[in-house]
Amino acid sequence: MRINMKIGFFMGSFDPIHIGHVNLIREALNFLDKVIVVPSGHNPWKKDITPAPFELRMNMISESIKHFGDKVEVSGIESTFEPPYYANKPLNYFKNIYKDDELYIICGTDTVEKIPYWKNAVIDILPFYRLLCLERDENITQNGNVEITKTIKDKEGKEHEYLYIPIHPISISSTHIRALVKNNKILYPLVEEAVEKIIYNNSLYR
Repeated sequence: MRINMKIGFFMGSFDPIHIGHVNLIREALNFLDKVIVVPSGHNPWKKDITPAPFELRMNMISESIKHFGDKVEVSGIESTFEPPYYANKPLNYFKNIYKDDELYIICGTDTVEKIPYWKNAVIDILPFYRLLCLERDENITQNGNVEITKTIKDKEGKEHEYLYIPIHPISISSTHIRALVKNNKILYPLVEEAVEKIIYNNSLYR
């Protein structure tokens, strides 16, 4: 008989995935049984940026998560949807696939406050997913990870609980990686060696 699991969904452009993303996955696995990375088709909040081809981003993610084995996987579900690529579409899919499990959305404090305002969040997301917020807090992390329950309000004023986990994040961004590529700089160890090869062999972010 299958044991119910705590599964976290890590959503974003991952354009490209880097050591900061991988570190967040590592931190999340201290509290979850499994993480599923879900690259977006095209983030509707980043209309001014044309992402790298979806399959190449999938390949870069696959190379970056190999170390975690079957605890982490990447899903290409967004490639099956028509734009606009709102988060409720893949989350509606996953809540039916993993209906017997405890589901989480992995995010930071910059995102957790926005989730109640995502497309159909009050109907499609918040009743089915807990929020796992990973964020820097030096006053707490010096004594180890601590789980703290906090609340956020949706647009109707209803409060929703989320789990706040103070961590030691790695400060790096995909924007910085893309800037390094434009200047033909070495990317490792900010990204995996295989990711660096995919980027340069395919002339991404030029």
